[in-house]
Amino acid sequence: MTDKHISQTQQETFPKNSLPEHEAAQEVIMTKVTALHSGPLPSPEILRAYNEVIPGSAERILSMAESEQAHAHDMDKIVITKEYSDRRLGMWFGLVATGAFVLGALAALWLGAPWVSGLFVSASALGVIGAFINGRSQNSKPAPVKETDNNE
Repeated sequence: MTDKHISQTQQETFPKNSLPEHEAAQEVIMTKVTALHSGPLPSPEILRAYNEVIPGSAERILSMAESEQAHAHDMDKIVITKEYSDRRLGMWFGLVATGAFVLGALAALWLGAPWVSGLFVSASALGVIGAFINGRSQNSKPAPVKETDNNE
């Protein structure tokens, strides 16, 4: 969430003698006002204006922002829980697959096929090594920045 408030006023005065002849009798003052506000809530001035037009609306806007923030936190918790569950399930499947390869290697060795046993052990080892390498590379990446639109 970012909160910015920029207000800029620029005023220019043109002296009478710098104007063209048909406008020489007038003095022109030009004012340019630029205001920018960014954040989950309107600026205090705008909140006051809302409250003047509809009494109690500022409180309604604040409660809406609070409920939106609570919803965002709840959604983040759900995402984190699901990601943890997925990783845990993947670990269990990896353990079962590795166990199956080791059992296959033992069975092949018992049946008198040592080269098949070597293939099972190699496949199992490569799978475990690959999982460690992928796990480390995913953990070393910076987390993506999540941008939300709080103007809804």
